Amino acid sequence: MNTEENMIPIEPYLKDFKQYLDANSRCILSAKFGNGKSYFIRSFIKEYSDDYLFIPIYPVNYQVMDNKDIFELIKRDILIKLLSSEEININEIELNMASLFYYFFTNNQEDKLLDILSIIPDINIYGIDINISNVIKKLKEVKDKFATYKEQFKSIDKTSELYITKFDSLKGSIYEFDTISQLICDIIREFKKKNPAKEVALIIEDLDRIDPAHIFRMLNVFSAHFDRYTPGLVEFDKTCGNNKFCLDKIVTVCDINNLENIYSHVYGKSTDFIGYISKFSNNKEYNYSLKDKIKEYIINTLLDKSLLKYLKICDNLSEIIMASIDKEKTIENNLRIIKERVSKINSLIRVKSIELNQKLSGMYITSDSDFTKLLALLKIFKLNINSLAMGYNHSELIKIVGKYWVLAPLFNNNIIFEADKNKINILFYKGTTYGVGDWHQCNPIYNCCNDNQIIDFDLSHWNTQSTVASLIFSQFNNIVDYLNREFII
Repeated sequence: MNTEENMIPIEPYLKDFKQYLDANSRCILSAKFGNGKSYFIRSFIKEYSDDYLFIPIYPVNYQVMDNKDIFELIKRDILIKLLSSEEININEIELNMASLFYYFFTNNQEDKLLDILSIIPDINIYGIDINISNVIKKLKEVKDKFATYKEQFKSIDKTSELYITKFDSLKGSIYEFDTISQLICDIIREFKKKNPAKEVALIIEDLDRIDPAHIFRMLNVFSAHFDRYTPGLVEFDKTCGNNKFCLDKIVTVCDINNLENIYSHVYGKSTDFIGYISKFSNNKEYNYSLKDKIKEYIINTLLDKSLLKYLKICDNLSEIIMASIDKEKTIENNLRIIKERVSKINSLIRVKSIELNQKLSGMYITSDSDFTKLLALLKIFKLNINSLAMGYNHSELIKIVGKYWVLAPLFNNNIIFEADKNKINILFYKGTTYGVGDWHQCNPIYNCCNDNQIIDFDLSHWNTQSTVASLIFSQFNNIVDYLNREFII
């Protein structure tokens, strides 16, 4: 969405979430599927890139991996995102724990970092901003630094404490802190030293798109690794926070209610979900929904202003329009489709008049009305008039049909509309009395004619239980079908 297209403004939500994120080192952004959380995250990253260095990762493809492999992929994605950033200068980074780097090279893994290049396309498809040339250049710079360290440590006694420290943890365990981990930490730590006003935020996106069987296995991996202090650094370096890799913020994006339901199903209803999920958030989750804003946008920006007189119809119409659009499309595309279709409704209405007969002979009605606009909207979204909640919208539907109620005698000859100067008389057949048809005349409709044209009128004040009202209003579907044939393309 962009401003020139008058799409939905979400700045107040972005501001609220910024305040929420500032106050929490770990937090959960919760939104139901289709409520626009991915768009929200993209907008937030764009809006506050001066305040944070964002590292968004998309673990949807991790679910087929073992726990150990998942963490390797997490590190891979974080490193590639960092190296692709224009804000990261490898030449200014002081790499620490040289013994780990020496171990890296003594195991003949010099090309491990460069091998990362082969998987860049795998994560680029999720929209991560990857500058491949930057990644290539910086990986080579890192390799050069490793080579320098290797020369410095050729003569180290392999029984020394400096060398043995590499065995303090096993690769893939929750204590794991290998070369890639250290490199990530060094990059972030040095970045924060040079940019003290800027924090580093990891965003774990799209957890609600992962198969339920793998969600908690993945969350447990995140929890086990991200709730530990960084070994050897926290004691003397205050630039490292209480998250792994010196991250200031970790944002988990999911539908918290869906997550709780799945958790209860997997582990039982008596299990403590609140205690479990508290590992991933310092505070209550931030709930976000764009659904109401989308409805407001459709009603107040897209729909014809004349339809706003019918608030219940507009509210109901916006909901069924939203539901009719493919949920797999992005919010932007959905709204763009809705906007394009709504803008074309007038082109679906024939400019035409209908000559009336019987007692209204010589009178006519035109296709210009709020009701034909409603019918055109329904047709362009392939919706039926019965999609509207008839009971909920009953009085407004009676009102919006207006002048077209004079078509009721076409489908029921027990009703007569009769022109009389500037008013219309309404008669209905009550039955036969002494062999003579008994017709009853209702109160006339005034000020509904302009010369020979019948203009709008309102019957919504009628008692719907009365005989004449039930006779007329029962022809609603017949009138709709007739107007669709005559007026709507």
